Amino acid sequence: MWNKLVPVLREKIGEKNFDIWFASIKVSATPDKIILEVPNALYKEWIETNYAEIIKDAIFKEYAVHIALELSINSGMFNKEIREKFKKIEAKFTTQPDHLNLNPRYTFENFIVGPSNKMPYSTSLAVAQNPGGKYNPLFICGGVGLGKTHLMQAIAHYVTKNTLEKVVYTPYEHFLNELITAIQKKGMEQFKRKYRNVGFLLIDDIQFIAKNDFAQDEFFNTFNTLYDNHKQIIISSDRYPHQIPKVEQRLVSRFSWGLVVDIQPPDLETRIAILKKKLEQEPVKIDDATIRFLAESITNNIRELEGALIRVIAYALFENKPITPVTVREILKDILKEHKESVTPEKIIEKVSHFYSLEPAILKSKKRSKMIVLPKQICMYLIREYTELSYPEIGLLLGAKHHTTILHAYKKIKQSAQDDKKVAEVINSIMHTIKEE
Repeated sequence: MWNKLVPVLREKIGEKNFDIWFASIKVSATPDKIILEVPNALYKEWIETNYAEIIKDAIFKEYAVHIALELSINSGMFNKEIREKFKKIEAKFTTQPDHLNLNPRYTFENFIVGPSNKMPYSTSLAVAQNPGGKYNPLFICGGVGLGKTHLMQAIAHYVTKNTLEKVVYTPYEHFLNELITAIQKKGMEQFKRKYRNVGFLLIDDIQFIAKNDFAQDEFFNTFNTLYDNHKQIIISSDRYPHQIPKVEQRLVSRFSWGLVVDIQPPDLETRIAILKKKLEQEPVKIDDATIRFLAESITNNIRELEGALIRVIAYALFENKPITPVTVREILKDILKEHKESVTPEKIIEKVSHFYSLEPAILKSKKRSKMIVLPKQICMYLIREYTELSYPEIGLLLGAKHHTTILHAYKKIKQSAQDDKKVAEVINSIMHTIKEE
């Protein structure tokens, strides 16, 4: 009976929740009841509160009988095998969705909007509701893990739910693989029908198009066909169109025909909101101080931030201990060490200097000439945003007399990055060179 119920329960309570709460339980029965052995009181209370009625309803619908449900605690169940099993569950739900399927979590409703992504969110929703207009194509750019794929798939979800338009969403790599297969098997007509007879074409990670001239030709023709027929094109990239190397100018021009929007790393308040939204679906509670510590520790990648939260939740489930900033620091010590080592103040100074063709010593000096004001302020902003240095420490490093100078520069560049496309582009470009090393 239980084995037959498993697929039903997976669908009703969700695959992730089922694997967390039911994959490791033991099932037995008497003539009038089902007995579920669980590892601890936390499991017992959570299943009784949230899933007991669902299980009994499923039994009745499948077998037309009322059977009691009993939960029994077996404290010896948390062995090494179960711990390893949870690691596999964690990995399963942090991997990216298959390129042919949409991730059910990537909807507009689940997207946390903040100052760093308000414009991309608004334009993505506008495109989903009114395709083929002034935002065609829509080109979304930004660093890894900031939400580009989420917005792309949110558009696809919205369109498939609310219209009869045909939608194709695919990472560029899959587009290329299909193109190569079509050439080898003489299937170009079928390939063209798939990508040119659609209402919405969404191509993720278009920056990889630089590697293949024939693919550029084919995408150029596909783009023209769709655009001429007023079909909506949405493209994402980790950089601006003109920054993609070895791409034909005619493609760069078309990428910029409609609207280019960029997603900046989320600010602290947005990161906190993302974590709280994620926790709404999880079986543990984490206090505000710990959430804030986690949000302050991982600053520039939403995907990594969510992955870190899953690790913390796993700890809470298996150790049954309170989660505090101290325990988070211990759980995530490898990640936090990587972050600390990957972006240093000296590296930021070096890259900003190189971008503006200046000597690093000039940015560190007390000089205030007009030509170095903006580079210096960008330097102050990036060091504050991506390292652990305080305002006074940054002031000492960059020759500022008072920490209020750093605070002013930080606020100014943060606002400029939201209002001025050129400033945002400079920051993206500098951070991209840092992370590539």
